[in-house]
Amino acid sequence: PFDVVGPLIWRITIDGVSKLQRNAMNELSHKYNGAPGAYEQWLEKQERSDDGALTCACVSNKLSYTVKPKALPVALNPKKWVALPLESRIDINHNTRRLRFRLPCEDLGLPV
Repeated sequence: PFDVVGPLIWRITIDGVSKLQRNAMNELSHKYNGAPGAYEQWLEKQERSDDGALTCACVSNKLSYTVKPKALPVALNPKKWVALPLESRIDINHNTRRLRFRLPCEDLGLPV
């Protein structure tokens, strides 16, 4: 009866009718029936029956966007300084050295 669309849109559709459609239908009911809010009254009755399911869906959807697993430390982050242990130091000439650092883990989280 309803679906929550997208992480950026957050539009809730109830019984196939979005909020924009609900506003348009409410204006039409006011214009032709002379009763303002006739559609909203009907919709409130429908929402009362599905209120628990709608609340549950919105809460679970919100949790899916806010609860994230703890990220492993990333060695290649341009915004954060990462201290790595020095593995080797090779002198090439009087002003050049080749430094080799050890990474925090062997696979860097890549499936190899």
